[in-house]
Amino acid sequence: MIGNKISSRTWAAITTLTWVSVLAAWQIGAAFAAPSGQGSSTDQKPSINVTGDGEFRAEPDMAVVTVGATALAPASQDAMNEVSRRLAAVIAAAKGLGIEDRDVQTTGLSLQPIYRARPRGDDGPQEIESYRASNNVSLTVKDISRASAVLDAASNSGANVIGGLRFGLQNQEQLRLQALAAATTDADRKARAIASAAGLSLKGVISITEDSIQAPRPFAEGVRAAPAIGGDSPAPPVESGELVIRARIRSSYGI
Repeated sequence: MIGNKISSRTWAAITTLTWVSVLAAWQIGAAFAAPSGQGSSTDQKPSINVTGDGEFRAEPDMAVVTVGATALAPASQDAMNEVSRRLAAVIAAAKGLGIEDRDVQTTGLSLQPIYRARPRGDDGPQEIESYRASNNVSLTVKDISRASAVLDAASNSGANVIGGLRFGLQNQEQLRLQALAAATTDADRKARAIASAAGLSLKGVISITEDSIQAPRPFAEGVRAAPAIGGDSPAPPVESGELVIRARIRSSYGI
């Protein structure tokens, strides 16, 4: 039993050694952690941050014509048949002008009941008086010079609604890149002007980020949803104007 006892002096030595080990481990950990904390304060290098804006203008090389037909009849099937007959003639006329099957797309088909007006005080069930059917198609005209002729042919062949006309570009990717290049040049010009005014020198680009890019496709003025006028009237004038593609970037330059 005596051999198994530990004196108080031995316990004190063990306790002291333990605390020394803990303290040493803490100091080593702090030594390894210190560089990362110090590095975060030195990573923030002085810089000039600017935005750059660029645009590229181009004449559209395609048009999308939206036309349709609407009909009113006592029976729903009669209304749909009349719309189908008119639209089939419209599509045939468009194809006669070079519009391909893949460039014809249905954009709206509807059938709605028209209820008979009830006298005041009549709480009975509503009665259907007739049906209104409508159908619209979008025709992509890749030869923009024929846009006016397609509108005229659609009107003369049975379309009684012109839904709209918009212009676009068949290949926008190259134009987007040119707008981005113009935005990058603009950002560089701004950064150099700021640095020169402050008596500083640029040391190179730190980062460039694309912020936004817009390629609007405006509707032609004066073309709205309205009954189309057929007959021997001349084709409506169509002016395509210009499309503007805009881009914005954000750049950071070291100084």
